[in-house]
Amino acid sequence: MKIQKLSRIDQSRLEQLCELLQDAVASGASIGFLSPLTKAKAMAYWQQVDQSLTRNRILWVAEAEGQIAGAVQLALSD
Repeated sequence: MKIQKLSRIDQSRLEQLCELLQDAVASGASIGFLSPLTKAKAMAYWQQVDQSLTRNRILWVAEAEGQIAGAVQLALSD
């Protein structure tokens, strides 16, 4: 398993993060979304995260065999 800090979310990771979020919500995770979570809503969420990475948010992903297996964010106060 590899842990990596992301400064930007590229297209391939965007797709994987959307799938991760949709799977978490479908599995009952209480993370602020209701099931079923559409790909469009997941995509909009991760695009918003991507825009905030340079200002006040840090994103780490855990990758196994080239696929994102988990993600964690830290939102910094202003």
